Amino acid sequence: DILSSHFGIGHKETLFALLRVCSSYITLGKFDDADAVLKDLSKSLEKEFGKEIWDNPSIMQMQAHLHQSRGEHQAAIAIIKEAIEILEKDFGPMHSNTMQLYKSLGEIYMDLCDFKSAMEYTDISISIATRYFGKDNVGVMAPLMNKGKIYAALSRIKEAHQIYDQVKDTYIRHYGDSCKMLCDVWMSEAQLLVNEGYAEKALELLESAREHMVTIYGENSVMLCRLYNQMANAYYYMTQFKFAREYYQKSLDIVQNTLGRNNMYCIEPLMGLGNVCISEDATGQQIHKAKQYLTRASFISASVYGADNPNTTLIDSQIGDLSLLQGDLRDAYTKYMKQSMSLVDVLGEYADTHQSMATSHLNIGMYYIAKANEATYQMDSVLVCQYAEQALEEFELSENICESIYGKDNPSVVSVLQGKAQAYLLLSQPEAAIEQYKHAADITFKHYGYDSPLAAQAYA
Repeated sequence: DILSSHFGIGHKETLFALLRVCSSYITLGKFDDADAVLKDLSKSLEKEFGKEIWDNPSIMQMQAHLHQSRGEHQAAIAIIKEAIEILEKDFGPMHSNTMQLYKSLGEIYMDLCDFKSAMEYTDISISIATRYFGKDNVGVMAPLMNKGKIYAALSRIKEAHQIYDQVKDTYIRHYGDSCKMLCDVWMSEAQLLVNEGYAEKALELLESAREHMVTIYGENSVMLCRLYNQMANAYYYMTQFKFAREYYQKSLDIVQNTLGRNNMYCIEPLMGLGNVCISEDATGQQIHKAKQYLTRASFISASVYGADNPNTTLIDSQIGDLSLLQGDLRDAYTKYMKQSMSLVDVLGEYADTHQSMATSHLNIGMYYIAKANEATYQMDSVLVCQYAEQALEEFELSENICESIYGKDNPSVVSVLQGKAQAYLLLSQPEAAIEQYKHAADITFKHYGYDSPLAAQAYA
């Protein structure tokens, strides 16, 4: 308001102040408030300067950020590509002004599991940053980190660690070993280590990040919630459920006390608490509590993203997993199918090449395994074979999607192969089942080594 009264709505300082307000709303999950700021800004600028002011790439980038945060990826891509076209028309290709836009495009395509396009646009962003700042400048590190995250998503472990090490070395060389930018690198590296089965090593990095962030923000800052969730996740994979619960609860308490009970950042710790209840529950007594956590997470997600958004239907599919455990197969199937349909609606042409759809087919396959087991108790061999064959079809679809995204023999297919093994056992084909289990184990050994904790699970 002060800047607008002094300089006017169209001044650079006023514009960027309003865009920062909009960005803050998006970060807090207040998408309607962010949308309202952009619409008010649009009306004011059109009134003062005419409609062509919307050619401002900074405003367009914020619109795209809002669409991406809502899961409206195609709209985000269209806006960013239009902004790039405007900038390149004015400044030529490979200009520094387009660096952030190409970086954003890479992030959106990564959300879509289109890793080829994600890598292409990320490399363009790195190339522009390198030309503008110099090869080892800190200005190159943000898009380079994104490249590391793409490698991590593709389970290209060695390349991801090499990039994370390069980024850490650059930050330390420029800012020293206490700069806060290191925290994001440590957290990304820790996530990679958890995926490799080295949760204890991950916790060492996360403790370092915690010490830095507590010094900067304080122990009960919202800025630490992502860290606490990751620490909980690491403890969860170590089956230390008491500590996992403690850190998920800490994260949830901070968000509730700071941002409110229905803020989007409650979703992750609520889902974590639900999973802890399931995993530490040997008697089935905590399923009801787990369902309460997940139902609340679903309610919050529906209020932020919409009931039919994949973010919400993913949570609902986890509630479906509980229904499967409780024998309510119809409810599980309904939730799994709703997730599948929501992915098709939102992802469009990317639905059949997205990891979430692979997970959806895996879930439906496990539903058919449960139906086959039910038929076994009923001593109906015809239905057993019918459901087992349907399960195999779903697992094949899941495997094909994983291979189209990550290539053959990627760890993403291990759960699918184990599901296929169960189906073959139901079909009285033990040799085929053993082959699937062995294939899953071979993939695990290849990617993580025989000394990894994941190797023990593969042997089991």
